[in-house]
Amino acid sequence: MNNHDLTPVLTDPSTSTSKPESPPTTINVTLGDCRFISHITTKEDGSYECTNSAMRYFAEPINPTSSLSLRSRVQNILKQQPGRWFDHPKHLDPIIAGCLSPSVRSSSRVNLEEHILGRNVVLTWRKILTRIFVGESITLHVSLIDGILYMEEEDPRPRWRAREYAFGDAVGMAFEGAYTVTSAKSKRKGRDQAKGRIQLGGLTHIGTQWRNIVVRTLGDLNLVFCGEVDAVRDLKNNTGRETDMDFFNRRIELKCRNSKGGK
Repeated sequence: MNNHDLTPVLTDPSTSTSKPESPPTTINVTLGDCRFISHITTKEDGSYECTNSAMRYFAEPINPTSSLSLRSRVQNILKQQPGRWFDHPKHLDPIIAGCLSPSVRSSSRVNLEEHILGRNVVLTWRKILTRIFVGESITLHVSLIDGILYMEEEDPRPRWRAREYAFGDAVGMAFEGAYTVTSAKSKRKGRDQAKGRIQLGGLTHIGTQWRNIVVRTLGDLNLVFCGEVDAVRDLKNNTGRETDMDFFNRRIELKCRNSKGGK
């Protein structure tokens, strides 16, 4: 029987012929083009409909250099009590309903088959994706069903109800209301408009919002999400008839700047 030498062998790292580990490969991933799926109108009471009934037009004042006071508008908003679901995380029901709505254009249905019925689908709200992208902490309820990842924000206070609007929310609502109307023909002529004020159209409650459901690719992911749209620009098309895509391509976000030029 042969004896085996069990003496350990020590190797000098400086003379080792093994190659150092290469750094991990970095892959740059960009968002793909935004494709329209459906309109959604949501209300403060939690109800919704798959229409653009809450859509508003941007209305620029006659004298854009004049000072616009939001004091009275803000005060009127602060006097109102918010609806039951104000400032609560939204459920995914409106997004799912919008994707399945018969009013979805035929061209959008192609997108549904290509993206929603494909692989690696994420269905959620734009606000949730934004918070994830910027690295903010967020608690989610997540479900993976038939290849679709549903992400819904947890509601830590489901029975809580706001007694009044926060001042920042009231300022934002007042600013949007001052520069938008419900119809391209609903601008008020006369003294108010000459002062740079625009009359609000006959839209319902200030908490009613117009949202768009869209789909964008991110690498091999298909992101289906919904977010609020402030208004559309009143531009006439050549056909004299507006379509969903006309609204989609003319969407704008209103930004309010303070006296120092900051947002």
